[in-house]
Amino acid sequence: KDGTAKDDVGFQWKWVFAGLALGLPLNVLFVFLLAPLLVIDLERIHVAYAVSFVLMGFIIGYKSPGVTLKEPAVAGVIAVIFEWLFVQYGIQLSVPVEYIVFGVVEGFLLALLGAWLGERYQVAKESKAASA
Repeated sequence: KDGTAKDDVGFQWKWVFAGLALGLPLNVLFVFLLAPLLVIDLERIHVAYAVSFVLMGFIIGYKSPGVTLKEPAVAGVIAVIFEWLFVQYGIQLSVPVEYIVFGVVEGFLLALLGAWLGERYQVAKESKAASA
């Protein structure tokens, strides 16, 4: 985690799948379960949706060994696509293409932000442990 080449182990699909396994349930929890129960409006649902991506990225970035930034971001993109398929074809709500494009970009960027924060937190904890 000190930025040397040994920390970059290449792209690892297992962390993408871990991100999906974590991100999809978080999105469902935040958007489909908590928001309706708490009678939250569309703007707050969007905030909850965004938080779920950042949280997913943070957890994967923190828990994975080495530098893991790309994998949660890719998981964010795939999660948006899976969720669109569910909404469009599962519950048959039409979603405008612009929302899908925005969601893909947003899912990528927010998961990337979360992963970066998780990596920074991991480095800080390792530095603190090493100096103790």
